[in-house]
Amino acid sequence: MKRTIIFTILVLLLGWIGLGIDILVKNDFSDGLGLLLFILAPSLLAITLSIDEKQIKSLGLKLNLKQNFKWYIFCFFFDVVVFLLVFFIGYFGKGIVKTPTITLIEVIISTALVSIPTTFIKNIFEEIGWRGYLSERLYSLVNHRLANITVGLIWSTWHLPYWLMIIPRDLFIGYSPYRNIWLIVIMSYVALINLSFLYNRIRFATKSIWPVVMIHTMNNVIVASLFANITYREQTKWFFSPGINGILYLLLLLLVNLYLEKKYPIIK
Repeated sequence: MKRTIIFTILVLLLGWIGLGIDILVKNDFSDGLGLLLFILAPSLLAITLSIDEKQIKSLGLKLNLKQNFKWYIFCFFFDVVVFLLVFFIGYFGKGIVKTPTITLIEVIISTALVSIPTTFIKNIFEEIGWRGYLSERLYSLVNHRLANITVGLIWSTWHLPYWLMIIPRDLFIGYSPYRNIWLIVIMSYVALINLSFLYNRIRFATKSIWPVVMIHTMNNVIVASLFANITYREQTKWFFSPGINGILYLLLLLLVNLYLEKKYPIIK
């Protein structure tokens, strides 16, 4: 418990500390110490504490590919299927300004291919900390539902320096169907708690973080690709948005979580 609390406090502080140093030395937030500490803190703290506890194997660094091949397939295609479903419901529900389909597909694929490698590396640093360390520790302390909610809350709070300071405000708002910054933050908390249930279940079903790195990467890349290349009608964007805090996406994610809860119950 003590080390879990230490991990949580430090991981939430380091990004802000880095931003404070950036302000003092007049660095740009987009490439300064704050961004570096924000990205690296979860994995560095997780690895350091795990080595100290002599539990490095508990981070789930093995691929376990052979026995979990179906989960890897699921993780690769999950967001592709869900976001396509959201897109086509929005398209035929007149929530999207129509664009030539072939051109749209070509642009989205090219955008995704460019961003997959860097996003995958970024998510390795994230998932070693969140699913590799924090989820593993909390599952041994409390029931899995409370652990999922707690990880989701901490994971969301860790994002605050990025949401509020590092990413340009107009870009952050542009990737959301809402225009009020605090409403975006609140809905992002709701989204990440929901994703925490899904990602933690995958992590414990496979005993590996790598499927989660994959699904996390596909989520980030597809959201960015769709938002960059699709025009949504403002009056219904809150519902049809492909972002993780769009209402339709959240409803579909909830249905998937309920199904997996029944199909693959977590037994401690």
